[in-house]
Amino acid sequence: MFQIAMISRWHPHARGNRYINQLKDIPETEISCVWDYDKTRGKAWADELKVDFDTNLDHLLAREDVDGICITAPTNMHKDIIIKAAKAGKHIFTEKALAMNYKEALEVKKVVEETKIELGIALPRRGNREYLFAKKLYAQGKMGDIALMRVRNAVTNQASFEEHWFKEEPTGGGGAIRDLGCHNIDLACWILGEPESISVMTGHLRNFAVDDTGVCNIKFKNGAIAMIDSTFSAPLCNNWYNLEIYGSKMAFIADPGNVTLIHQNGTKTVMQVGDIKEGYPLPIQQWVNACTGKGQNICNVDAGVLVNKVLDAATVAMKKNCTVTI
Repeated sequence: MFQIAMISRWHPHARGNRYINQLKDIPETEISCVWDYDKTRGKAWADELKVDFDTNLDHLLAREDVDGICITAPTNMHKDIIIKAAKAGKHIFTEKALAMNYKEALEVKKVVEETKIELGIALPRRGNREYLFAKKLYAQGKMGDIALMRVRNAVTNQASFEEHWFKEEPTGGGGAIRDLGCHNIDLACWILGEPESISVMTGHLRNFAVDDTGVCNIKFKNGAIAMIDSTFSAPLCNNWYNLEIYGSKMAFIADPGNVTLIHQNGTKTVMQVGDIKEGYPLPIQQWVNACTGKGQNICNVDAGVLVNKVLDAATVAMKKNCTVTI
């Protein structure tokens, strides 16, 4: 049995038990205990899950009934928790962003590699079958040279987010660029390769302490440009994700239900997302599989480090209102 400790219910995805529910579908896996710096919140979560609440993180990391931990603590706590857990020999799954900045991410990578533990990160777009399909089409040369990619991510359910989610200190910036943008940045880099430079525009329609809307333009070393749109202010479309890729041989357009391929001769192929060959498992399933010798984890520390590197450049671009080399 692979036993997992849940680390803080601070993150919105922990409030809704996203990973608890996903772990229920993974055989030979169970939650053994909970830790939270907020003892009232942590004890209530442990009682809800009918597991132990451990008030001491060092003690929890020494427990024999903890093989790995799932971190949904504030981002500014990630580095210290990850390093402690890795040195204790525990595998780690963490919410994004991996760390507060690129320097911290490199510190995490160093410890992960030294201890040889498995680290997974919540970058679920790598599990979407339609995006793996797009990646394969590009890698096979069927799209030709890519001129433009556009990734859109809109979220409407702000009611499920506590006020602290939109504060700068615990999140390293929070907001649309850092939170929603993590997924978009990772998807663009996963498909297009190494980024070269970035420019950013942000909006503050909802008067959060951080941006509620952001657009990044990323230039890649292969010449492609990725336009990355993220917003918490989209009341009419429900939650929405969209990927468009415009190549010299083919255009690829995917929304949550359908994929449209526009071929060089002008013909179109339309298919339902559900009819495309299945992609990678969800990130937490990949992580458990890798920890237990049953599969690979592509949502790994290297992916997290690259996202942090791009986010650092995006932060400078926002502050200076200029294009920044990555």
